[in-house]
Amino acid sequence: MNSLKLSTFALGFLCLQASCTEFTFELRERRKDCFYEKFESDDKAQIDFRVLSGGNVDINVRLFDPDGEPVFSADKETQGGRVFSVTKPGIYRACFSNEFSALARKLVYFALRSGREESESLEFPDLSSSSSSSSLDEDDQERRKVMLDSMQIIGANLVSISNYQRRMRLNEAADRLAAEATLGRVGAWSLVEIFGVVSAAAAQVLAVRRLFQTTGGGTAAPAGLMGRRA
Repeated sequence: MNSLKLSTFALGFLCLQASCTEFTFELRERRKDCFYEKFESDDKAQIDFRVLSGGNVDINVRLFDPDGEPVFSADKETQGGRVFSVTKPGIYRACFSNEFSALARKLVYFALRSGREESESLEFPDLSSSSSSSSLDEDDQERRKVMLDSMQIIGANLVSISNYQRRMRLNEAADRLAAEATLGRVGAWSLVEIFGVVSAAAAQVLAVRRLFQTTGGGTAAPAGLMGRRA
C-alpha cells in the first residue's frame, strides 16, 4: 500500500498549455489545504480535481480570485472542474476541505492550468504571410500550407492524447487503490476466519479428550460393567 501511494504521488503528466500545475496529495481528516497559482489577465484557465481514495471519496473545493471572490465551488464531490476566463490578474487560491470527515483521509489529485483550453490545438506561426513566402512558387506555397495544416492536426492530436493519458492514469491509480484496500480487507477477514476455524478445532479436540479422561488418568469403564463386577 505504501509503495502504491508513493507511485501515486509521483504521477507526472505532459502539460501542453502555457502554464500547468498538477499535484497529488493526502488531505487529512478535519483539515483544509490551499494552493496558489499566478494567472495573467485576458487568459483562459482551468481547474480539475479528483478524489482517488478515502472515505466516500468526496471533498469540498473552493477557488478564489486575487480579491477573495469565489470563482468555482463544489461540495462533497468526487471529481469536477471548470474552464474560466481570468479577468483579474494575480494569485488565485484553490482550497480543498475535508473538515466534514472525522476519520477518513483523502488522496486528491488536482490541476491548475493557464493558457489555451484543452480542446484547442497548438498554435503555429503563419509562415504563408512571411516575406520569404513571396519568393516561392505556387507549388511550394501549397506544400507549405499542407504542412502547416498537418502540424495543426498533429498538435490537436497531441493535446487529446495528453488528456486521454491523464484520465487513464487517474483511473488506473483509483482502481489500484480500491483493489489494494479490498485486498487488505479480504486478508484481514481471512485471518479472522482461520483463527476461528483453528479455535473451533482445538475446542473440539479438548472436549473429546475430556469425555474419555478420568481423574486417575486411565480410561473410564462403562457403568454396566462396573455394576456386574461389584
